Amino acid sequence: MSTDNKKKKIVDANQILSSSPYHSQKRLSMVAENYLLSIYYLQENRENKISLTELAEYLKNAPVSENLGSSLPSVSAMIRRLIKEGLLSSNAKDLELSTSGRRAAEFIVRRHRLAERLVVDILGLDLEYAYEEAHLLEHAISPNVEKKLIELLNHPTTGAFGQKIPGSNHQDSITSLPLIDTEPNNEYIILSIPPEDQDLLTYLVHNSIVPGTNVKILEVSKARGVISIHCNNQDLTFSLLVANKIIVATK
Repeated sequence: MSTDNKKKKIVDANQILSSSPYHSQKRLSMVAENYLLSIYYLQENRENKISLTELAEYLKNAPVSENLGSSLPSVSAMIRRLIKEGLLSSNAKDLELSTSGRRAAEFIVRRHRLAERLVVDILGLDLEYAYEEAHLLEHAISPNVEKKLIELLNHPTTGAFGQKIPGSNHQDSITSLPLIDTEPNNEYIILSIPPEDQDLLTYLVHNSIVPGTNVKILEVSKARGVISIHCNNQDLTFSLLVANKIIVATK
């Protein structure tokens, strides 16, 4: 890498950090941060807004250590607080991050995905444990530590599971698509997998369904609600719900 490119990356990182909502303001509580993180994940790569019920269901998969609470009354109370603080738009039916809420969420997601990279790339932790460990670390990463992490990890653009790091120089593949939209007999490379459901994540990792793996599509059956693939000398079948969360690109 040229000296100019190195300088550009460092300048970009400094600009991102200086604009962080936590650079000059009091940080949110861990629970509030995790709610913004969850809403961001649910809204990522989709057009439609999310409902309170959908958020409550999603929070059931959160690590127990986060102590978020997934009952509708608990979720409703936190949502009212986030609306009052101007982090969510006040809509009775749908949840949507406000401009300041999205900005705050992006920095939380950024720290989380840097933490994923740290525990996998530097500490050598197995991929299946990275998501939960990153949840524990994300709240302890200050802007100064974040800057050093970016340098230590050589300016990563994606987390350990392939999702882009907000504020990085990540370029989306023009051929990326959900596994559910692939064609039989074609080959693809996995770009990202969903880490939120620990049981599913363990299954995916143990069967080498991870970023960088090549797969061949055997069957896509909308009628039966399944997709079958060939990967690492074995055939695997997924529900279309799971297949919609695995992002691939044409080879």
